[in-house]
Amino acid sequence: MFKLIVSAAFLSVLLINAGSKAVAQAQESDCLRLGSSIIDLATGEIAQTVSSPYTREFSSPAGDHILTLTSVQGPNTDYRLLTLKQHERDEAVEIARNVEDVSWSPDGSRFAYRWWGESRRPHYVSVTSADGSETHTTRIPGEVPINSMRFRGFSADGQYVAYIASQEEGAVVGFLSIPDLRLTTRAVAPTFALGIEWSPTGHVLGYMGYSERTGSWVSIASPDDSPNVEYPIPTRPQFRAFTWSPDGQYVAVQQYQAGDDVTDIVVSDGTVLQEVTRHPHYGRESSLDPIFFPVIWSDDSRAALLWQQIGGYSEPYTLVRYHAAERRYEPVLENVYRLHHYSPDLRHLIVPLWTDAAQSRLEVRLYEMDTMTFTTLQTIEAASDPRSRIETASDLRSRVFWSPDSSAFVLVTTVRENEQYSAAMQWSGLDSIQPEFSAQYNFVLQQPIWLNDSEAFVVRARRDEYQQIDWVNVRTGERRTLIEGMTHIDLLQYDEAAGGFLFRWRNPSGEAGYDVFAPDGERLRRWTLAGEPTSVAEGEFPPTIFRSPDGQSAFISLGARGEAFQFFAANGETRVLPENGPLWLQTAAWSPDGTWFAYASFDEQQRSTVHVVDAEGHEIERFDQFPNLLMTGSLMWVNCDSGVVPG
Repeated sequence: MFKLIVSAAFLSVLLINAGSKAVAQAQESDCLRLGSSIIDLATGEIAQTVSSPYTREFSSPAGDHILTLTSVQGPNTDYRLLTLKQHERDEAVEIARNVEDVSWSPDGSRFAYRWWGESRRPHYVSVTSADGSETHTTRIPGEVPINSMRFRGFSADGQYVAYIASQEEGAVVGFLSIPDLRLTTRAVAPTFALGIEWSPTGHVLGYMGYSERTGSWVSIASPDDSPNVEYPIPTRPQFRAFTWSPDGQYVAVQQYQAGDDVTDIVVSDGTVLQEVTRHPHYGRESSLDPIFFPVIWSDDSRAALLWQQIGGYSEPYTLVRYHAAERRYEPVLENVYRLHHYSPDLRHLIVPLWTDAAQSRLEVRLYEMDTMTFTTLQTIEAASDPRSRIETASDLRSRVFWSPDSSAFVLVTTVRENEQYSAAMQWSGLDSIQPEFSAQYNFVLQQPIWLNDSEAFVVRARRDEYQQIDWVNVRTGERRTLIEGMTHIDLLQYDEAAGGFLFRWRNPSGEAGYDVFAPDGERLRRWTLAGEPTSVAEGEFPPTIFRSPDGQSAFISLGARGEAFQFFAANGETRVLPENGPLWLQTAAWSPDGTWFAYASFDEQQRSTVHVVDAEGHEIERFDQFPNLLMTGSLMWVNCDSGVVPG
């Protein structure tokens, strides 16, 4: 288990030696990682050279187990380590090395992973019980290059995991039964496959592939006796998405073909339905991420909602409702202007649309997707030439910011007249639409930050030449200005340590600092930065904040290059360090328990130094024996043996 550089009990016996290059009694596992170097705090030496870490976490469906996949690289090591941590255990247990892909079963009873042997081949698939006590492993047949293997993990019913392997003789889809890993294969016409997607029910797999000989295909396969469902696509498309219906009977296949985005509906038993929608592909000529319009299925799988557009970029869109069993579609909503905004759960949609033939009136409507009932949120009366006023300026639009739980929204509409901007902000919860909850600004400068489980939000806006922060309760409509009259505000963000939010400000006199607020809009603390007003002049607002894990203390860098730190203690005391001249900050980090703070700096002679400071802001040791080493990258507290961040 990782141990920190020193513990609270160790503080009383800490030895400081001005000539020493190590913290006395530091454990062998106590290291600081900076860029490509790991510095052993016990010796002050570079323990090993590593590359930037790769770490991903995979939580079980119930959240009671966590798999962590971490790259471990050094002079003699290069592998990805899979570890398992259970809530009732303190330590993570090593499961396997050379792991590439990980997947939990839907019920959380086991997990599957793909890994490789020596020289990155052969490939194996293993299935392990959630507590790590039982593992089944099988070797994937053939010699498959590592970049030619696609692993899809568990099917919806948890009975199979799947992979697609591309080889010289063609691609193969492999289905491995759970837990014995009995293999069933299906040959695939294309030489490579992409867009692999399990059906939401059972164990049917959809994918798209391409080969020079056969062209493009969309295929549907399963380990059962039924044959593959395959149909060709006439051109070589760029695959966009599979969107299965909830019952798994239909799949919408979206591709980019010859300048158009095309959607086809396919029945999983083999019937291919007609092309449903086609609209121009919008994005730069070389763009790989053009505007994307998802297909949304009804809960009963009988219909799908799709977007269609005929004509050029400036033409409006039509929302189409497709009835799959009847093989027909009908327009539901026409003349939709430019952007539209789905709620995160895809059950509600806010759209601006023209409501008269002359396009002089723009309405913003809220649609309930299943019933297609709507509420008009606001109406914008256009000028005599509506296109010059609304359609040609990229920032003259309705922007919608949904709460993470899809229960509320903020609607911001910005209009320009005579080179002047005005912004109307409207907010409401879906349980009771309140169009009168609104505010007027010159400009809304940042998207809202949601608080208190989407009950409230804060927003940064400008009135005249000054900026302010407003706190808004979505349910009651209450709006309070927390700070105003500032020449600059930025870095508005949710603060995990404080359980609230923070931002930094500068007032007209040049004074600058940070404010920390609770979610209810109560100010918790203000940190005012030291120095003359010129240190934070226009165009020079550089401080970076490093909060302690408990949110009570902070180190804030000062100056254009971080020439010093200002320390703010939990009791309100503050001091600037170092006291013996300027430094140029490279990176910094608190220890995981908030006991220590470390930062790396370099001076005019390019001499790098690592400093260790206690939780009261007093420097206790520095490591400065690296005169020719300019260290870059993020500073992290790590385990010396693996270079892995603790916790």
